Amino acid sequence: MCNPIWESRWDALKAELASLESSLNSLLESGIPRIKTLHFLSQCLHRFATGHYQYFKRHYGVKWPASDEYPCDVIFRGLIAQPYEDLAVIQQALWQRQFGSPAMLNTLKETDYLCWNALQPVLPILPNPDTHTVVTYFQKFASIRIIPYANVALIGLPFSANRFAQDRLAIPHETGHYVFRRSYAIRSAVVQNYKQGDSQPDYGRRWIEEIFADVYGCLVAGPTISLDFQDLQIEKEPTDKFLRDDKVHPAPLLRPHVYHKVLHTFSPQWANGLTDLWKARRDIHLLDKTLPLSFKLHGSISEVDLDDAISTQVDVRDTTKPVDRTIQAALDQLQGLDWQQATAWLPLHDLVRPEGLDMYDYAAVADTIYGTLSGLQSMDIPAKDAPPDLESGCDTNRLDDPGVINTLIAHWETQFDGIEEAKEDWWVDVWLANGWNTYGNGRWVQ
Repeated sequence: MCNPIWESRWDALKAELASLESSLNSLLESGIPRIKTLHFLSQCLHRFATGHYQYFKRHYGVKWPASDEYPCDVIFRGLIAQPYEDLAVIQQALWQRQFGSPAMLNTLKETDYLCWNALQPVLPILPNPDTHTVVTYFQKFASIRIIPYANVALIGLPFSANRFAQDRLAIPHETGHYVFRRSYAIRSAVVQNYKQGDSQPDYGRRWIEEIFADVYGCLVAGPTISLDFQDLQIEKEPTDKFLRDDKVHPAPLLRPHVYHKVLHTFSPQWANGLTDLWKARRDIHLLDKTLPLSFKLHGSISEVDLDDAISTQVDVRDTTKPVDRTIQAALDQLQGLDWQQATAWLPLHDLVRPEGLDMYDYAAVADTIYGTLSGLQSMDIPAKDAPPDLESGCDTNRLDDPGVINTLIAHWETQFDGIEEAKEDWWVDVWLANGWNTYGNGRWVQ
C-alpha cells in the first residue's frame, strides 16, 4: 500500500512545473541567452514527469505485481525527486543567464560552445543528429544530467571554470557520457563486447560507462586532459579513496592508465612520458605502499591486483583484462571518427612534446601542457558555430491523456510499453527511463 502523501507531493511538483513553464514562456522575447531551449526543455520535463507519474499511479500493483525489491514508496520517491532535480537545474541555467555577471555570461557562452564542439566528431552518427544541443551551467562540481525527454546535454561545471580554464577540461569527459547514453548502437556494442569476454568480473561491467567517457575525453583533448585526470586522482586520500572504487568510477590508482593507453594511439611520446610521470606521482602519494599494487572494491574488503584489472604497459591492450577490454571496445567504436572536427580542442589534442622535457618534473610538464588552456578562454565564436536552440518543445495542453507517456521521446529505440515486457520486471526499465536514475540526486555522472 502506497503512502497517500505522494499524491500531495505530486500536486506540489505539478504546480512548480507549470509555474516554471509559464515563467519561461513570458521571457521568450527577453533576449536572455538560450531562453528558447530552456523554455522547450521545461515543457518537455513537464510533459514527461506527468506521463511518468500517471503511468505508475495507474499501473503499479495492477498491470504488474508489486515488487519486494522496488516497493511502492521507493518508486514514487523516484518519480517525484527526479523532476525536482531537473527543475532546479533549469532554474539554475536560467538564473545564471538572466542575472549573471558579464564574466559569467561570457563563460557560459564559451562553455556551451566548447561542449557543442566536443560533440561534433560523433554528432553525424547519433540518432536524429539535427535534434541535439547542449546547455552548460555552474554548480559545485562537474557532472552531466542524463535526461530522457530531450536531446540536450545538461552539463554542470564548477564555478571556478568562470576564471580557471583547467576546470573546463571536464567538458570532453561529460560529453562522452552523453554519447554513451544517446547512441544505442555504440552503447550496446561496448556492453555486449564486455559480456562476451571469458569470466569478466562484475566490477568491470560497472565501470563501462566511465571508461567509455574517459576514452572519449582523451580523443578530444589528448595530453591535456590526461594530465588533468592525474591531478584529479591525486586529490584522493592515499589510504582510502585513492585505493577504492566507488562502484561506478574505476579506482583512482588505476584511472590515469586508461588515458595513457588511449593517448598512445595518436601521441605515443606523450603517453610514454605521462605514464612515467604518473607512476612517480603515484608512488610518492602512496608513501610506503608495497607492491603488488591493489585496490578494494566498493562494499568489500577483498582486494584486486592492479595488473589483474589492466595491463599497465602503455602500448598493450590485453583484452583478457576487464579495463583493457572496454578501452579497446570503445576505441573500436570511436577511433574511426574525424576528431579534427573538434576544432576548439585541437591545440590540446595536437600538442607536440618538446625535446628535452623532463617528464619527471611535474612543474615543467604542467607549464608545457596547461599552457594550451588559454585557447579555451576569450574566444571569438562565430554565430554559425554556436550550439543551436531546440526547434520544438512538448505539448502540455493534454497532460491527462492516458497515452501521453508513449509519445514522449521519438528518438528512443522502443516506446515505454514495448520495453522487454517478456521480463518479469520489464516495468523497471520504464521507471529508470534510459538513464534517468532512481531517486536522490539523480544520475549525476562525474
